[in-house]
Amino acid sequence: MPCADYWDIDEILAEEQDVVIKTFHDVAGGGFLYPCTGAAKPRDLKEGAKVVVPYWLAQKLVRRNAVELDLPVIFDEATQETLQTDPAVCRLGEKSRYYFEVGLKLAYLTKNFKLQEILVNAYMPTGPRFAKQCPALRTQKVKSLESRSDKQKGLHRFSCVV
Repeated sequence: MPCADYWDIDEILAEEQDVVIKTFHDVAGGGFLYPCTGAAKPRDLKEGAKVVVPYWLAQKLVRRNAVELDLPVIFDEATQETLQTDPAVCRLGEKSRYYFEVGLKLAYLTKNFKLQEILVNAYMPTGPRFAKQCPALRTQKVKSLESRSDKQKGLHRFSCVV
């Protein structure tokens, strides 16, 4: 995404989220991505194989149209419904420390505008409140979100931050 900070440690940690990808073609030398089972691994990754990789690698492969990205289970329909009805009761910290950041990145990458809208609408009313309670979250990014009253302006700013 366009406005990511290269040196931001939280950005780096957020991109370590594991995701499942499915290959469109055989990948020569990609056999190291298969999980370790104790047996000898095949040298190549076969077409249609599903493997778990970090988001940063999946992002590169999706942009090259080499793989298809499956949305992680933590962004399932039930969680999305809970976020729509009452985001305050949804325990997202148990799912991922970087739930909103990763979710928006995945929504952007997979062109899932429904998920993007749900995440932004859930974050906008609760994000500034959490930032006030946690000194570590008091950043310029959160303060700029707090000052925006229009959700569309907030959506633009938040998607740029991610």
